[in-house]
Amino acid sequence: MDYRRMYDSEFVASWDLEDDVTVTIDKVVAGEVGGEGGRDKERKPILYFSDAKKPMVLNKTNAKAIVGITGSKDTDDWVGAKITLYVTTCEAFGDTVECIRVRPVKPAKAKAS
Repeated sequence: MDYRRMYDSEFVASWDLEDDVTVTIDKVVAGEVGGEGGRDKERKPILYFSDAKKPMVLNKTNAKAIVGITGSKDTDDWVGAKITLYVTTCEAFGDTVECIRVRPVKPAKAKAS
C-alpha cells in the first residue's frame, strides 16, 4: 500500500487512484481549501461524486476538460455527467509532481451483456 494512503486526506489525491476511474458528478460547490506551503486559503470549486467517497478540488485545467465534455460552463449542468479521472504528472511549484486529470472525452458507455 502506498504510505500516503495512511494519512488522513479530505480530498481525492493521485495516490488514491490505481487506474483510470469513471465517476458521476453529484454536485459542485464553491469551497475554501488551504494553499500550498502555508499560503492563505483559496476559493475553488469542489466536485462531489455519487459513486466515490472523497470529493475532488477542481483546478482550471480539469474544469476546462469538464466544460468540453458537458458543453457548458454552468456547473449546474455538470450534475449527472460521467468523467474519467487518471493520474499523470505536471509541473507545479518548480517540480514535476503527480496530479489527477480529467480525460477530455466522454467515457465510453458500457456494452450490454
